[in-house]
Amino acid sequence: MTWELLCAVADPTLVRLRATTVVGPRPGEVRLTVERFTADLGFGDVFPAPPGFRRPAVWAQARVAESRVAGIAVGDRVHGVVPAGSDHVLSAAPAGNGFVDTEHAYLAPFLPAEPDHADLRTVFGAAFATAFPLALVLERAALRGAKSVLLTGADGVPGIVLADLLASDTDLLTVGLTTPDAVEFTRGPGGCDDAVTPDDLAAAPLLAPAVLVDLTGDPRLVGRIHRVLHDDLAHTVLAGHARPSAVPARWRDRYRASQNRFLRTAAGWVSVSRHSGPDAVAQRYGEPGFADVFLP
Repeated sequence: MTWELLCAVADPTLVRLRATTVVGPRPGEVRLTVERFTADLGFGDVFPAPPGFRRPAVWAQARVAESRVAGIAVGDRVHGVVPAGSDHVLSAAPAGNGFVDTEHAYLAPFLPAEPDHADLRTVFGAAFATAFPLALVLERAALRGAKSVLLTGADGVPGIVLADLLASDTDLLTVGLTTPDAVEFTRGPGGCDDAVTPDDLAAAPLLAPAVLVDLTGDPRLVGRIHRVLHDDLAHTVLAGHARPSAVPARWRDRYRASQNRFLRTAAGWVSVSRHSGPDAVAQRYGEPGFADVFLP
């Protein structure tokens, strides 16, 4: 059985499975068999869906089942963004050591899947592709004198990855802004140096000059932070709607090394929860945990 997963626009916890018919790829296309994927990346209407529903865009590991593109081989395993489901046919073109979805070229390219930490690479893949460029920006800010970072959405997966990268590669103090029930988690393994809630902004233990990194896309929250902490903030980075993108060639070796180091560390504190088969996926997908992995 091949299938796709749909979420209601009005209520994302309402999930429906829809059977699909596999159509072989046309010239210039490949068909991917999805082996594992994560929760909705929140990219909006990337993939078409019936009225009233969305096809969630997810980070996945997939195998090339059929290919009508020279340079993309059947059997290759890749990571990239696909719609939630068991299979995906897309227009593709080789790029670097992988390939791009030519209809959604703004998304990260599909790159070879490493053989180790497959579940964790799926959980953190999109977040790493988002966080790594931000870490490079913040490294440059540190060289220009920044002392600390205030990170909104710090309990989300991109925030966890970014905090870890900054702890590994800079001396910046990281303070996470999160909800009251996530403060201890945000301060936990792989998290920020400290954490506060929006109601405690004035007491945030920042070192000036500080950089605000917004991962929420909430302009009201950003405005509130600026009103309370305007004397401490030197720069603001608005990344709340960032999508995973291609890493410039000159940074690829460092990207890979940083990701492998992060995954070795994360393996010690992240417990992945697997959900196999369409029924199990549908039952859990409406309210997934951050370390849930879905196997079609």
